[in-house]
Amino acid sequence: MQRPGHPSSPEIQSLLALPTAVQRKSVGRSLKYWANWLTQAPQGPYIKLRRALLSQDIPSHIVHHFVCDCIERTLSLFEHTGPSLPTEVREAFAAKRLWIEGRMSWESFQEQMLSPTKNILDELKGSHNNLLLQMLKGALENDPTLAALSSIYHPIFPQDRHWQCQRLLSHLQAYYKQLEHLVALLDYRGKILDSQHQHWQHTLEDALFEK
Repeated sequence: MQRPGHPSSPEIQSLLALPTAVQRKSVGRSLKYWANWLTQAPQGPYIKLRRALLSQDIPSHIVHHFVCDCIERTLSLFEHTGPSLPTEVREAFAAKRLWIEGRMSWESFQEQMLSPTKNILDELKGSHNNLLLQMLKGALENDPTLAALSSIYHPIFPQDRHWQCQRLLSHLQAYYKQLEHLVALLDYRGKILDSQHQHWQHTLEDALFEK
């Protein structure tokens, strides 16, 4: 997995895709709002998560990484209480992270991992927790809202919703810090370029319009 600050990471690419400073600041305000909501709102953790994830203010790659985090944690906890799942299930979510990071096309993921894994999950009905199987199938989808709701709607371990809130919060805070850093760099770069432009403008004016 690429480190978050890498120039080709989805976090940086999504920030650079915001064409104006106004839009970057708007995204920053939204992220800050939902981070505050997760920590300060009086509602329970499920309502907090649902409203934040349904807001469509959170970039889709963050939502998908959050979903993978939740599923991987659920699988680890479930393995201590129920029958183990085939290794292909974990491999499917590892492959989904490759898709999230742009290192695998959705078509390749769908053909190589999604369809075979769904078939495996269908075959496990009756011998495994059906709620878990439904959650896994939904979390593999490419629609961030569907994937997110699948991962939080019926948690096998309800007490984990507090962990889920903290996990989403950590993603938002990390992305917000990157956004602040990028905005500062772009502002600095703009000032440097403006200073250079003024320097050459004065130089040319002195050369062309000597008194």
